Amino acid sequence: MRLTNHDATFLYSETASGPMHGAAIAVIDGELRFEQIFDHIASRLHLIPRYRQRLAFVPFNLAHPKWVDDPDFDLTNHVKLKELAAGACVDDAVAAAMKLAEPLLPRNRPLWLMYVITGVAGKTLLLQMGHHAMVDGASGIDISLILFDLQANAPAPSPPSQAWSPAPLPSPAELAIEAVREGADELLASIHSAVAGGVKNVRNCYAGQQNQ
Repeated sequence: MRLTNHDATFLYSETASGPMHGAAIAVIDGELRFEQIFDHIASRLHLIPRYRQRLAFVPFNLAHPKWVDDPDFDLTNHVKLKELAAGACVDDAVAAAMKLAEPLLPRNRPLWLMYVITGVAGKTLLLQMGHHAMVDGASGIDISLILFDLQANAPAPSPPSQAWSPAPLPSPAELAIEAVREGADELLASIHSAVAGGVKNVRNCYAGQQNQ
């Protein structure tokens, strides 16, 4: 799927001092193990296909980038542990999360990242980040509802029917040819629409003259 004009704008307007990803911090009661959260996320990845897709950029910017399967996807690049020094408080953890959220998300990987922040007595913090080219506010909520349950001891989702196998990455030539073809199709559709509109106007004008 190719980025829409709206989503692509978030990508093109991004700078090192102005990242275009959103971030949310959740403070959870209880000290959860990193491995517990990692396995939980891993068990639900098949429900969010976009989380295993990256952007493929078209040569010469002939078209907006498109989403493709990441053949090198590794969950350890996206769910990470941040251990704070003993005695840290929630404010320390939030400050650490804000620092972790500053860098741009790597564009050669799926555009999301999560940190499990530990070290606060009786608490676990989760920092979730997702690029606005990938998710907006509404879809971000939908993803959170898939990743996390609203009720304790909720049943686990059904496992995938088969193991995930990424599609091969398209070559630069394939991306360019596809972009040119799409551009030609859009141009022909625009011409057809303009001609059809012109013919309709002529017919309406002629019909109006006949009725006078």
